[in-house]
Amino acid sequence: MPNDVDLAMDPRFYLVLHRIDRELAEETRAKGCPFCGGALHYATYRRAPRGGPEDLLE
Repeated sequence: MPNDVDLAMDPRFYLVLHRIDRELAEETRAKGCPFCGGALHYATYRRAPRGGPEDLLE
């Protein structure tokens, strides 16, 4: 079993996290606003990640 440092340096780990993040965001957006039931809007801003492996794709 890889240790935490090995996992944090594996670009595939970040791809899996990104996929999970997108799926959770879509599920939340589809449910609508928890207060009024209206649409949840979003914007896709570029992120400036810090740390992680240098060979990780954008």
